[in-house]
Amino acid sequence: MTMTRLVALAALLIAVPSLASRPSSREGALDQARQELIHIERLSQRVQDPRLRAQLADRIGHVDGLLVTASQPVAQGLRMDEMLSMVEAESFDSGRVQVIRRIARSQRISSEQAALLTSRCAFDSSRMEALIALYPAVTDPWRFEVAVQVLTFASSREEVWRQIEGS
Repeated sequence: MTMTRLVALAALLIAVPSLASRPSSREGALDQARQELIHIERLSQRVQDPRLRAQLADRIGHVDGLLVTASQPVAQGLRMDEMLSMVEAESFDSGRVQVIRRIARSQRISSEQAALLTSRCAFDSSRMEALIALYPAVTDPWRFEVAVQVLTFASSREEVWRQIEGS
């Protein structure tokens, strides 16, 4: 990293207000993160190097996308207890996986909720199918490891990650 880039990044870090005061709610945290991102975006406009400015703009856009994803409501439409009841009403794993697929197409859920839904399947093979189906529906994909931990075997966990990363 060149000295110019180091100086620019240091200036951005120094200029960003402290995050010492933590908001008490999820919405408060998202609002604070948006404000911090706006502040960083303004500061990045002061960077002289056009390549570095473009890199910063790209990273700011990425973080903005993450904030949009994080601010989407969790479990829109159905409550978690309703989703669990739908899955549990099925007698066999094949039916449970089909219900989970329908939920994945129509709902936004957290990784913890994905873990709960998936844990209702009896076999790792069914849990794997459910996890792969649910991954696009999660609002916090960076925490999906929580859901993958419902799998019994390490080889099953590795296969789920391979399939998710390959899609």
